[in-house]
Amino acid sequence: MNPQLIINLVSKYFGVTAEVLLGKSRVRAVSYPRQIACHLIRSHCFMSFESIGNTFSLRDHSTIMYYVNKVRKGMREGDARLTEHVASLEQMIQQCKDHDARQEEDRQQAATGDA
Repeated sequence: MNPQLIINLVSKYFGVTAEVLLGKSRVRAVSYPRQIACHLIRSHCFMSFESIGNTFSLRDHSTIMYYVNKVRKGMREGDARLTEHVASLEQMIQQCKDHDARQEEDRQQAATGDA
């Protein structure tokens, strides 16, 4: 999974631009989606905290750890709004994965002449 895809999905979902999401704004309307994006990237892209921090305007790895842990804690403690947002985005990510898998299958069939 590509982290840029997750950034784009989160940006679209929350109505902020990818540039703003990746920027330094500390406004709640930006920081909340950024925290969720970091959680999803960590879960789906298997990137280190440091690598994710570099993706998000060179944030320190400890900031990314805080974001990821904050989302996990909120979900564990039953934050319904947070859980709903993450579940919706997880579903969108799965749809992208399914689409990519179908495209790869079609490419392989075309390459072998099975299409």
